[in-house]
Parts: sequence; C-alpha cells; structure tokens
Amino acid sequence: MRATRKAVAFVATSALVAALAGCSDDGGVSTEQFVTSVDRICTTLSDGLAELAKPTGVDQVESVADDASQLVLDAVTALKGVQLPADSSAEVAAAKDLVDELDHLIDVLDDAASAAGDGDAATVDAKTAEFESGRAQVAELGGTIGADRCGVDPLFDELAPPVTTTPVTEPPVTTPTDPTGTSNKTIQPLATQLVPTGDLAFVDVTDALLQTWISVVDSSPTAQAAPGDVAGVEVVSGGILMARIFVFLPTDPLPFEILDDIGPTITDGNELTGDTINGFPGVTWTNAEGVTSFLGAQTTGDASYFLYAAGTSHDALVTAITGLWASIAG
Repeated sequence: MRATRKAVAFVATSALVAALAGCSDDGGVSTEQFVTSVDRICTTLSDGLAELAKPTGVDQVESVADDASQLVLDAVTALKGVQLPADSSAEVAAAKDLVDELDHLIDVLDDAASAAGDGDAATVDAKTAEFESGRAQVAELGGTIGADRCGVDPLFDELAPPVTTTPVTEPPVTTPTDPTGTSNKTIQPLATQLVPTGDLAFVDVTDALLQTWISVVDSSPTAQAAPGDVAGVEVVSGGILMARIFVFLPTDPLPFEILDDIGPTITDGNELTGDTINGFPGVTWTNAEGVTSFLGAQTTGDASYFLYAAGTSHDALVTAITGLWASIAG
C-alpha cells in the first residue's frame, strides 16, 4: 500500500516537474492566482494534519503517519494540476522545490509508519524528527512563494523519545526541586536561530523535555537560585537523529562546580571520564543501553553556559556539539 502510494506520488511529482520546466501549452495565469491556488492546497493540507490526533507513543505513530502521508500525497496531486503563471520564474522554481520536499515527506512518513509497525522506536524517533525538520522547510518554501498557509503545525511534538536514543525522556529527579510549581528559568527557542552547517538539521525539543532539564539544573542549589534561559535541540544528520543537546545560560555566570551537584542526577552511577568537546571541559559516560552522554560548561571557572548532550556515540556527540556551535548565527 505504501509502495503504491509512493509510486502515485512519483507520477504526480514528475508531471508537475515537467510542467514547471515549461511543458505547458497555455498562456498561464497571473502570479496572484498561482499563489492563491498553492495557498489553498496548503490550507487543505494544514487543516487535515491539524485534525489528526498527535501521537504520544510509538504505538500510535503508525496510523497517524499513514493518514498524514495520504494527506501529503493529496497535496502533491493537487499541486500537479495548478496552472502556472506566464512570467514568474522565482515562484515556479520555489513551487518545484516545495513539491520535492512534500514528496520527500511522503517517504519519511511511510518510513515512520513502517518502523512503528515493527516496534522500532529509534527509527520512529529519527523519522519523526526528520518530518518536523522537513515541515519547517515546507513553510519556508511556501513563504518564498507567498503561500503562508504552507506553514503547518507540528505533528509529532508530543511524542516521547525512546530511552534507547537519549536518557532524558523521563524526569530523573524524583522529588520536585520547586514545590511551588514556579521557575526562574525561561524556555527559549533555539532551532530558528541557527544557520545549519553541512548536512546537519536542528529541531527544538519539546517543552516537556526542557522542563526535565530544568529539574536537572535545579538539582544544584546554586543553579536553582539563579535565573536564566534554557533551550534544547535535536541534531539530525542525513535524516538520522544523532544527539540531543540541552543548554542552560544563567543570567550571571555560575561556578563550574555546580556540575558536581547536577552530575549525580543524570550520570546514574556510570563510570565518568574527563573530557573536552569543542573546547568545553566536562565528563562523558556511556550507560547500559549504549547511549553516550556529555556534561560540561564553557570553562572551569565562572561559566556563562552549561550543557548536557546525549547521543548514539562519542563521535556523534563531537559532531553534534561542534556543529551546533558552528551553526549559531552571529
């Protein structure tokens, strides 16, 4: 069924690519009419995806991804029939890229559905992260055309990641450090502020995971009393989730020694090795599931930021952390 759907999508995409290459015999429509048609199709897609129940576990992904894949296919098929403007090469080129990206998302969703059916949580995690990254690309391409409704809402942002990919999936702090339910930490978006290098892509982690990170940070009395910002991203390479990185930026620098308080909360008794990644001093460890983690800071003195990263290997951590800092704009 999924292979058939993909074959249909290929035919639809190929037909549109041929049209976009200038194989139409008619005189075209105005740019405004073209944009309106694309925006209408994006609205239908966006509304359809918004009606799907967001999955919260791997067991719910298969049906949602299947339904989403069909909706994207319907959008690609509809775009095939859009009449092109006579003289709007920039909009036409962006529309071709938009169709290519939507076509790619059909593959991603089908792969996520298949992995969910097999109970392959790690692949589900990677593919859903790739979808979220891809939908951001769709929004950007739609904006280039002027079709603002191509910016669809997240679909998998409530999906809890598997513990085999990163250990920060359940709060490691069993006793709340802030019984009032308030916090002096502010969650900040990060992915949109990055200019990715190489084949890396970044997706903001869920607020639920950032709340867990706040609990980890606040396990240090000094850090708990210090206001600041927190952020986190998933680092994807070639469509594969390689690491998650969490950062804490206190309003005023804090001593490196707060890591002595934070460490026991997440290292879980694993053997620690002194390490330096991207110039950041800290420690690394590998748990029983093979997840490698790094806890470090800007400097061994008073530091302006602290970070925790978990990845599939030490090499993945190095690539992810180095790539994140290289991607910070300005």
